[in-house]
Amino acid sequence: MRVTTRNEIVTRACGADGPPLGSSAASSLERSDYNIAFTLILVLGIFVMVTGLALSTVLGTVTGLPDVASIGAAMFLASPLVFANAIPVTMLDRALDFKRIAAIELATQLSNVGVAIPLALSGARQ
Repeated sequence: MRVTTRNEIVTRACGADGPPLGSSAASSLERSDYNIAFTLILVLGIFVMVTGLALSTVLGTVTGLPDVASIGAAMFLASPLVFANAIPVTMLDRALDFKRIAAIELATQLSNVGVAIPLALSGARQ
């Protein structure tokens, strides 16, 4: 009786090209792949920021509420940083470095609270 190996099963199921993207092919990402993804996401974040700034200004003018434009501007100015965070966190996820991910998320939440509390105490409006 002949035992079929895992490689033979994969070859029969997926063809000679190997498994589909998302299985073992995704585990062989190189540093250049991450660099390309980071650049694309950062460009997307900048595009979202510029578009959002333009739209928040228009929305503030149309509604007659100038505060809408300033709040929208503050939110959209942070979008490149938020987008740029995705690739490093993904790399940590893939490396199963959950302790560092938890520290990053904790620092993010503490910085949010560190900004919100002084603003609330100074009487800043929403």
